[in-house]
Amino acid sequence: DNYLKKYGSTHSILKDPNWVKEDPDLVAAAVLDWAIDHGATTYCHWFQPLASSGFRHGQSGQVYNMMFKFNHKSNELEFDFKG
Repeated sequence: DNYLKKYGSTHSILKDPNWVKEDPDLVAAAVLDWAIDHGATTYCHWFQPLASSGFRHGQSGQVYNMMFKFNHKSNELEFDFKG
């Protein structure tokens, strides 16, 4: 909740599914702050692909992404994590 408070919100916004449309960047910024405080530099999207008959049991996919981008003007790494 402290991470959301930094951006003027509370955990109560997560109870309303509309946060995905209305406040995704706010939540992403809070998640990024939490991740940085815990030493994270990458995030993973884990999923089970669907087949025509439903789940493909025993198969899964993972996508790893960095939370950085390179600023070509300043030659610095910057955090880049948006909703």
